[in-house]
Amino acid sequence: MTGPTDHLEQLELQFEDCLSKASLSQLIDVGKDLGLAQMTTVIRKTVAMKRVRDFAEKKSQEGSAEDTIKLLEHLLSAFKVVFGEEVVDQQKREEDGHGIESEASEFSTGKTGNTGNAFSTTDLAQLLQRCTLSKDTLDDKASVFRRQLKITGIIASTKDNITYLNLLSQIADAKANNYTEDDICRAVRKAIAAASNLRTYFDTQSTMKLQRMLNILRDFYRERTASEMFQDLGRLCQQQQEKATDFIFRAFELRQKVIMAADAEGGLYNSGLVQETFLRAVRTGITDSHIRAHMRPFLDPRSSTPIDDELLLRELNIAAAESEESSAKQKSVSAKKVTIAETTAKTDTATNEVSSAIKPLMEGLANLQKQVNDLQNSNQNSRQSSNQNLNQNSYSNRQTNRNFQKRDRDFRCSKCREQNSSRCAHCFHCGQENHFARDCANKSKNF
Repeated sequence: MTGPTDHLEQLELQFEDCLSKASLSQLIDVGKDLGLAQMTTVIRKTVAMKRVRDFAEKKSQEGSAEDTIKLLEHLLSAFKVVFGEEVVDQQKREEDGHGIESEASEFSTGKTGNTGNAFSTTDLAQLLQRCTLSKDTLDDKASVFRRQLKITGIIASTKDNITYLNLLSQIADAKANNYTEDDICRAVRKAIAAASNLRTYFDTQSTMKLQRMLNILRDFYRERTASEMFQDLGRLCQQQQEKATDFIFRAFELRQKVIMAADAEGGLYNSGLVQETFLRAVRTGITDSHIRAHMRPFLDPRSSTPIDDELLLRELNIAAAESEESSAKQKSVSAKKVTIAETTAKTDTATNEVSSAIKPLMEGLANLQKQVNDLQNSNQNSRQSSNQNLNQNSYSNRQTNRNFQKRDRDFRCSKCREQNSSRCAHCFHCGQENHFARDCANKSKNF
């Protein structure tokens, strides 16, 4: 015995089968009768299928599961009318006893006066009005047309991965489309690279809240704290080769990161303080004086009206264009056209002026060279005289040394030296012969 969930799934498959089997013209007929705009013959079949599917999904989100079943049955009946088939079984119509099924049967058998592949817009509007659903009984899980949430991009530690800011933006869009936290966590886990340790960690966790997953991803992306990024926002400055537009987009990104990080840390900074710091950073960080003067009124934090980002970007582009135009005009005015004759005359004049200016310098340089040569000659003469004196002194010293050496080698006593005797056999102590001073017995006597 099948339950409501199985019946919903079966109806969904039948509806998708009808969408795939219908031709483009049949889909356009259904779309027009449903009141869908832009259902023309120039669109593709996939686009027509998507618009019909989106219509059914929107209607199904406005009621409970039972109302969704009714809506699917009526849409299937409408498709089968277009296909020219009888849709509602008489026995099922008797068992259900719904007037809506009777009306669908009338559409299929042609009792309403409609023949062919098209059916009346008025009759279909009445049929859809019968299955208008209440928003009080909204049940997102009962929507059989809801597609599985998918995060665009890959969460990995590579250059082409999605950023943390882009991930938060996709999560915000999923929340706006009434996806549950479980669906978001499942989509985020599938977006992580399969071979990474982060994916393995999340796969091993049976249950994990979305906020905890975001905290882990924030650390995985190595996002800085709100205080650090807030300080960077205050010190923000345009780089040397950076355009003004790129600079303000960098400021936009850093401001949003500060706001999100502050919210994640418990509201550390309010948005007003961050916006005021952002305006001051852009006002003082622009390097071009013309652009800075133009943007000053729009970057005043004390302004009564809030400053929109699109207004700042538009005015910045206007100021940058004016600055480039002004620079181009100034360059064109300063660049003069000079003929060949004028250039030659100016060259000759400049040469004469240079020659007259260099001439005194050359004369002074010649005098200086002469003085240097004289000084070198005098120094050379003085060195030569000094060398001669040194040679003479060294010669006299050598002679004196020779005399001392001769005297030291003369082993004669004073008496023999006076007599100029060639041989001396006297003792140096006592003056007697036949012994030397080292063998003298009377050493105290001075000879």
